Amino acid sequence: MKYPINFVAVFLFLVATFTCDVSHGMIRIKPLTKEAAKDEYGIIMHTAKNGDAGIKVWIQFKQEGPMKEFVYAELQMEDSEGNHLLKAQLEPNPAHHRQPEETTTVAFSAAPDQLNRFSFLVVCSDGIRGHRGYLLRVKDFLNLTNQAIGGEKTRKPTSGTAPGDDDNATGDGLPTGNSTPEGAATDLVRAFLERDYNRFDAARTRNSCEGRNDSHNYYAFFLQHTTFVNDFGNGS
Repeated sequence: MKYPINFVAVFLFLVATFTCDVSHGMIRIKPLTKEAAKDEYGIIMHTAKNGDAGIKVWIQFKQEGPMKEFVYAELQMEDSEGNHLLKAQLEPNPAHHRQPEETTTVAFSAAPDQLNRFSFLVVCSDGIRGHRGYLLRVKDFLNLTNQAIGGEKTRKPTSGTAPGDDDNATGDGLPTGNSTPEGAATDLVRAFLERDYNRFDAARTRNSCEGRNDSHNYYAFFLQHTTFVNDFGNGS
């Protein structure tokens, strides 16, 4: 039985489309800058120290607008020469217990000196056209020499701080660091006023059975239940 040429062409097109769709061969990838990711797609990248796992990096966004048809997210890694090394699909999970339900978050952790090799690929459905992917290179979003990412800095002891203390010296003449109760307490005040998660995480007391997300939960509880009293006795 012979089929019209047009019918055969349409059939082959549909087969090719289905095959490419299953293998993700039709993903059209668009690299995003930090500004475009936030302003056009509502994607924001965050970091936090994550104990022995290194630095936790996560992106969050709402599944609305261009992200409404979100399908999955991948972690990609390159070798030192920029060649593809690995990729793995990431499971969306809340970054902390107070995260709004409408916010989607995917994360990974790595050693600070390896972060420049990683990228997120966020994939959305584009109907019969296949998929569109947004590539977010960690090195384009983060200052990888920043102290919070794991860089070193020269520290000067201030009042109440022992030489060689592991915490940041502030230079404001007030005690700092965990070597004295006054230093730790002052650092917690600074963490609250500056909304500084890393300072809070360095100053707080840890327990031996913490989970990997407990530090974020403690920080959220700290911000929610701490009241600052100024010189006039008014809480703020």
